[in-house]
Amino acid sequence: VAYYPGGEEDWKKFVKKNLDTKFKGKDNVELRFQVDKNGDLSNFLLLNKAPNQKYEEVVRLLKSSGKWFPSVQNGYCVKSYVRLSFEL
Repeated sequence: VAYYPGGEEDWKKFVKKNLDTKFKGKDNVELRFQVDKNGDLSNFLLLNKAPNQKYEEVVRLLKSSGKWFPSVQNGYCVKSYVRLSFEL
């Protein structure tokens, strides 16, 4: 499974520091994105009916997070999909 460099703890710190949470109300934003074999993120897909501006904020955050460690299969880096949920 692809993951953020530094693991879960560093990911939580990055989100807390960089996610804009100044939106009105609380919504859950679920999305899926691809991490290619080079660690680049793309193909962002909203999986629920979250407001578009909140979805765009999560995509902005992910794009600013840099390269991720890709999934490895049989000793080779491969593209994979990651599913995440954010509350904002």
